[in-house]
Amino acid sequence: MIHSAHYNFNTVCNAGCVMKKFKIPKVPVSATKSVRFPVDVIEQVEAAIRGKDCTFTAFVVEAVRVALENLEEDGDAEGEGHP
Repeated sequence: MIHSAHYNFNTVCNAGCVMKKFKIPKVPVSATKSVRFPVDVIEQVEAAIRGKDCTFTAFVVEAVRVALENLEEDGDAEGEGHP
């Protein structure tokens, strides 16, 4: 016997949080940018991602996003405190 079930993906979890409905992500538009890295930084990134399902580019993009979020949170996005 086959039972059909409908799931409401906008449900409330046991802790009271609201879970978002899953959406298939779109590949973001991207452009190529040539950036020079110090050799020691390349080596550190490569060591950090070794054996993981992560590319150098994905690591750098995520690091830049986090850095930008941190600047925004600190109110430093406009260059406050920088000469």
